Amino acid sequence: MKLVAEYQYKKENGAPIGKVLRFQSEDSQKPSKSFVPYFNIDDKDELQKGIPDAIKGSIPLYGLESIKDKALPVYIVEGEKCACALHGLGMQAVTSQGGSNAIHSTDWRFLSSCSDIRIVPDNDGAGEKYAEFAYRKLKKLGNPLSVQAVRLPYVNKGDDVCDVISNSFFSLGWNEISPLNGFDNVAEIKNKLKGLLESNLESIPPEWNMVFTKNQLPAIAIGDFQRMPIPERKAYLAPWLTAQSINMVFAPRGLGKTFFSLSCALAVAEGKEVMGYTASNAVPVLYLDGEMQSPLLQERFELLRNKSKEEISFHLVTPDLLRDRIMPDLASPEGQKDVNELIAKLKIKVLFIDNLSTLVRTGKENESESWSPLQQWLIQLRSKGLAIVLVHHANKSGGQRGTSRREDVMDNVISLKHPDDYEEDQGARFTVEYTKARSLSGKDSKAFEAHLVSGGRHCKWVINNVGSKKERAIDMKSMNMNPRDIANTLDVDISTVYRYLKGINFKKESTTPFTQELQEMTK
Repeated sequence: MKLVAEYQYKKENGAPIGKVLRFQSEDSQKPSKSFVPYFNIDDKDELQKGIPDAIKGSIPLYGLESIKDKALPVYIVEGEKCACALHGLGMQAVTSQGGSNAIHSTDWRFLSSCSDIRIVPDNDGAGEKYAEFAYRKLKKLGNPLSVQAVRLPYVNKGDDVCDVISNSFFSLGWNEISPLNGFDNVAEIKNKLKGLLESNLESIPPEWNMVFTKNQLPAIAIGDFQRMPIPERKAYLAPWLTAQSINMVFAPRGLGKTFFSLSCALAVAEGKEVMGYTASNAVPVLYLDGEMQSPLLQERFELLRNKSKEEISFHLVTPDLLRDRIMPDLASPEGQKDVNELIAKLKIKVLFIDNLSTLVRTGKENESESWSPLQQWLIQLRSKGLAIVLVHHANKSGGQRGTSRREDVMDNVISLKHPDDYEEDQGARFTVEYTKARSLSGKDSKAFEAHLVSGGRHCKWVINNVGSKKERAIDMKSMNMNPRDIANTLDVDISTVYRYLKGINFKKESTTPFTQELQEMTK
């Protein structure tokens, strides 16, 4: 490693208190850098390697001597190199020693009397973190400072203000360490850079104003939340499957819920339409299958895919490929860690979990507390932008099996049921009905019938409209069904059935017990 720069730290009175040495590798194929600080307690002591405990929290900002006029802009950058570059252009710039990890060791009070402070984040996560921490330090100074952010037109991730200077003003390059005040065109560079900095001024991002507890629990003011630039949720399979949504599909055993779920997952990965649902763009899908045999899965994919050799971003985890291990338990930290790793490696956007009974094995299905570990994990995945579809079994009464607390966090819950006239030789034929639809209304939330019909080597979905529950209740009453059977079939309260039928005149004879009961209620 070669010493390439030495940065002097001084107190407000100009007395030296330390220095930071910058080293860089001479191997252009494997560039690396390191920084070594040397500080003392006061100007009478010799510099010692490292930072004495006695001055931690009171290390002066680097570049204080550049501030000649506190009414003029002062730029906060990350790193001595960037501050030095601005100094070479005659600009006021400071930074703290050690970056975001040591920002609390610095004394920021000198800036409390500066009237125009501008924070210039580097173009990466660490740069954003440093800028946010610096802003919070400034807020604690007590005086009403004027603070803005500068969003420079960076080219690459990790770029800083030195990269902008190099790319914008040096066609033959600049090593970023050499002082800029030695160049003939320094005045031209200064004027152009000032214009660039001025034209990219922005208000402080709302999220920088969040208040954190010691355990990093954040709270944000409503005004800041409303100003946050939150992008619209992408529709992966419109209208119900959107980014950051948690959804459930449930049905009785053997009804066809895996056919339904696989079809939706393939449509998302292919960017195609299925059952009236539309995927505008293909996105990566991870499908966790907890129980099916590989030959059966292959058969289903062959039936559902029109172009079986077409490569799509659809990845599958299934028991027969696990060799000596078992499927992950998604209620356990170990199982969640496994899936998190796959999500990161494959850049997954949509996760299908088929099904809860086989993939969530810790705890008791009917206990709400047993659901908590999985729910917290699902919320974490949602915060990272993932959409999730849980496939589950129905109970004997037709609802989703186990604790009803599962549905609290769901955006959409889809129930699959055989229609009244279903016959066993019809295979996967069912009504698709939303029992919970957080953001759907009108025609988007209406039930429909789906039937997977064989067409040679491949199958296709045939869709038919299904009337509303009220319309279906009226039809059932016309066939002399009693109110309790109607309520059970439609999965509604019996009082709801009475409300549907109130005031309806039927052509059927009015001597049935049901009609007499209805007439009594509607008097």
